Amino acid sequence: MEKQKLFDLFAHAVKTGTLSHAYILEGTKNSEKEKLAYSLAQKLTPYSEDITVIGNDGKTVKDEAVLNLQERLSLKPMVGELNVGIIEDADTMTIRAQNRLLKTLEEPKGGAVIFLLSENRSNLLQTILSRCVVRRIDEDCNLEDLPISELQEQAAIVGEMILEQKPFYSFSKVLDTVVKERETALRFLEALEEWYRDVLLQGTLGEEQSTFGQDERIERWANMLNPQKGYAAVMLIEEAKNDLLRNINPGYTIKNLILKI
Repeated sequence: MEKQKLFDLFAHAVKTGTLSHAYILEGTKNSEKEKLAYSLAQKLTPYSEDITVIGNDGKTVKDEAVLNLQERLSLKPMVGELNVGIIEDADTMTIRAQNRLLKTLEEPKGGAVIFLLSENRSNLLQTILSRCVVRRIDEDCNLEDLPISELQEQAAIVGEMILEQKPFYSFSKVLDTVVKERETALRFLEALEEWYRDVLLQGTLGEEQSTFGQDERIERWANMLNPQKGYAAVMLIEEAKNDLLRNINPGYTIKNLILKI
């Protein structure tokens, strides 16, 4: 996704009150994801005192660094109204550090927002991925995007159809527009992953805030979704996204995903 489009989506989430508490920004070393994260953080708070940055010590992001971040985010903002945390090289976190961070992602305190910067999300625990909104930064991506609201609604429709165990042929009309282009299919899968994340959070934590807005359907979906199947679905969506990145046909990839879920 182009950086400007990501910034616009983020601005929309801030404006509509659908901001997530954790984002993974994935991109290459040349994607300037650090600069983007700082720009997003400054949109949330203009005060540098309320932005905490941690990174690796040359090799890994250790448990102690994550502990320091957690302690800072648990306090009131020094100047403004919101704390923001940035974890550079998040995919180098030790397993112990990731498990520590998971506690914060499961039980976010206050209004803190965390950005995890990564070159390779596969190095992160699936439990971390399932609790974050994942955005891939691709400067070369040049899309004629569907509106984000339309993609989210398509993801919600598909998610509900999966829960109701509809036959695959009934998905065709809904999926017709998203399987034509690889990048559009990728953005649809990201929206579907966010849908599962919101439903899982509603079911396990009773968290009302949703990326999909104030949707009264979330609670009903949460009652229909078995958490284990939900986490398994997130893993399958990640596999499908990787298939798209390997240039496997979008139509085949999404059909295969639906049948597996």
